[in-house]
Amino acid sequence: MRLRVSSDKTKALNGKAAAFAVLLASATLFAGCRQHGERQSRDELSGMAQVRAGHAPGGCASLMACERDESMAAPQSVDAFYMDETEVTNRAYRECAASGECADNRKGACYLPDELGRPWLENAKDLPADFFAADRPAVCVSWDMARAYCASAGKRLPTEAEWMVAAGADRGFAFPHLRPPSPGDEKWEAVFEGRFTLRGAANAGAPVCCGPDAADGWAGAAPAGEFPAGGAPIKDMAGNVWEWTADCGAGNGRCAQRVIKGGSWATALNEMRIGNKAARAPHTRSADIGFRCARDAAD
Repeated sequence: MRLRVSSDKTKALNGKAAAFAVLLASATLFAGCRQHGERQSRDELSGMAQVRAGHAPGGCASLMACERDESMAAPQSVDAFYMDETEVTNRAYRECAASGECADNRKGACYLPDELGRPWLENAKDLPADFFAADRPAVCVSWDMARAYCASAGKRLPTEAEWMVAAGADRGFAFPHLRPPSPGDEKWEAVFEGRFTLRGAANAGAPVCCGPDAADGWAGAAPAGEFPAGGAPIKDMAGNVWEWTADCGAGNGRCAQRVIKGGSWATALNEMRIGNKAARAPHTRSADIGFRCARDAAD
């Protein structure tokens, strides 16, 4: 005997089947989007390290611990964030320039500390070739150029307080892995300032580099990440190249200058402190200034 199913029941069954199919498709799409989002998030965070929430001091422990302009105007708490493990390399920067999102750092004027006797070069291409080696930190990059690069990668420049926390400011104004200066450091300072040789500091004062004979072996900056990190996976915070930050140099909101941190291969050892800073006009392009990027942990 053949069973007959009413047309109403058939419609109901078909409706349930269609609804189930829609739910299944939605779940599959959601799972796929979630996996894609997780992959994308992992890709965007590649080469970055998470920095735990911390505290940038508002003053010096003693007059000998730092100079007057090194302390923050007031203590600042910093939420957790991500920071590039190394300074942005020429290789990475060239990819951005090739895409049209970044200006070419090999074109235009670029300042070079006096080591070569040419303190201002009319064109960056006249720098020694090593400065633009693929694995070296990208230099001859203005503040605006650095900010544009970070934005193209979905990132931003770190604040001065973030930079200090990443460097270990919650443990004091000295870089944790650097020894204090000693009376014999006058010779070291001459090397750092280039009066004897262009070969200078990378991670200044670390045991593996930078004696009077420039034992780190690199002319100018070393390859990004060449030296061991201090107390964190973030490398080259002391020396190698100065790094642009987001902060105004005057501290009053007038951004005629922007803060740079960390010192460079041309910086004296006795100036190698987490609190030490300088400020440069945003259009400044120099062979000893580079950058790294940051992003919020919640992004």
